[in-house]
Amino acid sequence: MREDPKSEDVQSFLQWAGEDFDPGPFDRHAANAALLRVVWNRWG
Repeated sequence: MREDPKSEDVQSFLQWAGEDFDPGPFDRHAANAALLRVVWNRWG
């Protein structure tokens, strides 16, 4: 998104995610920890 915000892929993603999508508050470490909990607890 940073390299080419006008690309077709980015525009497609924003259409899917919503125009108000803000990648700034995304916490990669928290997301990975949540995914690990799902896998270890066999919730998925």
